[in-house]
Amino acid sequence: METASASPVPNHLNHLHIIKFGVSFLVVSFLKLLYLAELDQQGLDDVRIGVLFAGAMFNAEFAEDVDRAAKRFVEDADNSYQRTVHAPTESEKAWINIFTNSRLTTYDSAGNMYTDGGIPKGFDVVAFDFYVSTVLFDGLYDNALDTLAHLSGAAACHPFEGKTLRQVRSQLSFFRDGPITQDPKDRASDFNTLNALFQCRIEATLALLDAQKETGATFSEIMLIGESSNNGFLEFDAKSNVEHGQPQLLVEARVLDEVNRYLDFFQQHKSKTVKRIAFFTFDDEYDRTIQLNIGGATNMPSVLNRIFDAAKQSSTAP
Repeated sequence: METASASPVPNHLNHLHIIKFGVSFLVVSFLKLLYLAELDQQGLDDVRIGVLFAGAMFNAEFAEDVDRAAKRFVEDADNSYQRTVHAPTESEKAWINIFTNSRLTTYDSAGNMYTDGGIPKGFDVVAFDFYVSTVLFDGLYDNALDTLAHLSGAAACHPFEGKTLRQVRSQLSFFRDGPITQDPKDRASDFNTLNALFQCRIEATLALLDAQKETGATFSEIMLIGESSNNGFLEFDAKSNVEHGQPQLLVEARVLDEVNRYLDFFQQHKSKTVKRIAFFTFDDEYDRTIQLNIGGATNMPSVLNRIFDAAKQSSTAP
């Protein structure tokens, strides 16, 4: 069990603890009781409890689809390793080195995800993150939009019915071989595609959360975790490898667009559904397992300023 909080946020997170989990429905309920008992023992009686999901993992069918994909990934990875480890080509040696020396988190999650479905009673806040970098790169989510379309019936997901994320990704200009494009038409096309991706995954997840109320869930608030890092908006080749010589201002502009999508959505829906929003504003990091520099909001001035401006506006709002 972990607790997590984020700053800055337009709504204060004082006296709110978030529990992240990947266990059964009954275990989650038990952990919540243990957590409340510990808070009570410490004299903390004004604490609301929240639970954080990755995407729509509170929905059993969605979670089972992701879990099946994880199991297939593990099986395929093991088979690939056994086929190549004894006589790898030069291009395969780097992958074998990473596979051998780095623990793949999918091995931990496959078969251990929360697939029971449902949100136990007693949680005050339900939070979820559904980053574009997840849907664009995580193979476990390749069918996610099609699944969301069928489960939620959200109109925003109709254009993605029967489509994989690989197909959607191929529409983006920053997933192409060749030189970086500066064509305004490509920029506009990317913007529209990313808008559609955002509307589908967020509106569908909220629709599925609303359906949880009909099954007895008692949460009173929803918190949206926004994306403000650049790893989903870099320039890639057609095989999703990071290109050399990143156009920093263009990448930052894409991240700012995504932050604005979250903040605009929050402003439009905070009186009805989403009561809180949070961004993790971290420094640049380097992930050695995938050999990728991940740019945090700290080193993207326009992104950081937008988030802090929104936080100030919220804190001074009547």
